[in-house]
Order: sequence, then structure tokens, then C-alpha cells
Amino acid sequence: MKVSVLLLTATAVHAQYTIKNQILDQTNKLRAAHGIPPITYDDTAAAGLQQWADSCPGFQRGGPSGSQNLAPFVPCGDVNQPACMSLAGAAWMWYDQEEALWNYDTNQCKSDNVNACGDFSNMLCRSVLSMACGWSSCTNGDYVWCNFDIPMINPSVPRNMVMSKDALRASLTPGAQSTPTVSGDVAVAKEVNHPGSTATAVQVALLVVGAALLLLALVVVVLRRKAMARSTTKLSAAAIDMEFTAVSTPTTNAHGGILKHF
Repeated sequence: MKVSVLLLTATAVHAQYTIKNQILDQTNKLRAAHGIPPITYDDTAAAGLQQWADSCPGFQRGGPSGSQNLAPFVPCGDVNQPACMSLAGAAWMWYDQEEALWNYDTNQCKSDNVNACGDFSNMLCRSVLSMACGWSSCTNGDYVWCNFDIPMINPSVPRNMVMSKDALRASLTPGAQSTPTVSGDVAVAKEVNHPGSTATAVQVALLVVGAALLLLALVVVVLRRKAMARSTTKLSAAAIDMEFTAVSTPTTNAHGGILKHF
């Protein structure tokens, strides 16, 4: 009898579909807010980056040459993991950290370190037509590498005139909020779920109906008590009147004489 044994020795695990969609979708939303056309995803170039990612190199740039962005990421899309589109991923991390350092008047980084805005300018460069990414979850961290083809140095980036930065952040994850934070080389996202608008409307309607019924019941009780009070008052008045009539009416004896009451 043959016994087959499967040994799992790989140390790199990566979701095949959702991270790609998350980064591309959120990158294009950020570009759109600045009036810059969307870019496409280069699957051929991504294959080379994925080989680099699967080697678990840790937090260091490498793989196929190109203008590269690197960031920690939150594993998502697999069983027992949050949906990738519910998290603000690497694209927002690159944008959020470096947008404040960008001088829109001079189209240069405010920092003395010219590389301090490199991730931001790579994403928002008008000359970039495509991007490619590789990512992996290894024992030394969860990282994603993306190459952009081909950015300019100090590109002209229009200001975001569409919405506030908070609103832009929220637009990346419709229906959910997440706050990515970085501690060392680890990214953490806190997810907040929102009930569906339909369920919320039904709950509110039920509460309103319940309150109305309760109020109606209280009104009925008050009216009944008032009616009972009026009936009791009328009965008491009638009884007093009958008693007074009985006392006031003289009685006669058998001989027709009037009997006096003492």
C-alpha cells in the first residue's frame, strides 16, 4: 500500500486576487481626486515582483528594477481575514504619510530628503501608465512591493480640489472604516462595521410604531379612568338625591294623619 505524504515547507503565503484589486483601485481613486487619469495593472511585471516577495526578503527594496514603493500590509481576503476592499491599504499609507510633505507650488518635497516623497510622487505622476505588485506574509513580516512605470522626478501634481482628506480616506473603503497604523514594520488596521441602511430604517420604524402604540394605550387608560370617575360621581349624586327625597317626604298613618319624624 502506497502512502503519500504532503509536506508544507513554504514560508510565504499570499492572497492571489484581492490585494491586487485593493491597491489598484485605491491608487486610481487617489489619482482621480487629483485630476490624474487611472493606470492599469501589469501582470507580467507583477510575476517578477512576486518571485521577489516569495523569497521573504523582509523590509527591503529589491526584485525587478523600477521605481518601487514598499510598505507593510494587512493580510486580507482569505478565510478568517477582513475583506481587502474594507481596509485602506498600502496605497493610502504611501499617500497619507507623504502628501503633507509635498509642495504643490514647486512640485517638490518639502523635506531635505528628496526620497521622503518618492512613494507619493510615484503614485501620482501623470506619466505613469501602469503598476505591478508582489506581496507575501512571512515569518519576518507582511510586505507589499509595487513598481510604477515610469514616473518622472518631481512631477507636476495638481491639488486635491474634490474633497477633504478625511473624505478621500473614507471613499477608499465604502461601507467600512479602518485606521491603519504602523508600529515598526507591522501594519495594523482596526475595522468598524456599519449596519445596513435598510436594517437601520426598519429598526427605527419599529421603534416609532411601538412608541405610538404605547402612547395610545396610555391615552385609552386615562380616558377610561375619567369616564369611570364621572360615572361614580353621577351614581353618588343620584343616591344622595334619593336619600334626601326619602327623608323629606312625610308619611301618613292609617287614619290619614301625618306622622312626624323626630
